[in-house]
Amino acid sequence: MDYQGELVSQGLWMPNRKSMYEEDVVKQWYNKDIHKEYIDFLDYFINAEVDPTAMQKSTKCSDVLTEETDKFYKDGGDVDTMLSNIETRIDKALAESK
Repeated sequence: MDYQGELVSQGLWMPNRKSMYEEDVVKQWYNKDIHKEYIDFLDYFINAEVDPTAMQKSTKCSDVLTEETDKFYKDGGDVDTMLSNIETRIDKALAESK
C-alpha cells in the first residue's frame, strides 16, 4: 500500500501484489466511483496465471507485424499482400521456434 496504494486508489494502476486483494486492504484503495465493477473481478486477478506471451523468448512475430505493416502504411502496399506476408512469415517463425 505504501508504494502503489495512491496510484491504485486513483485508478491509474491495478494492484500487482496478492496482498492488495485481501479484503481489509481492498477497503483502503477501492473507490466505487473510479473502479465501478472492478470489485466483481477481484477473484480473477487473484488467481490469474501469467500469459505465456508475456514471457516471449523472441520478438520475431512482432517484428514481422511491424515490418509488414510499415510496408503497407509507409510504402503504399497492398492489404492482401500484407496479410498474406504476415501469415506466411509468422507461421514460419512459429514453426522455427518449436
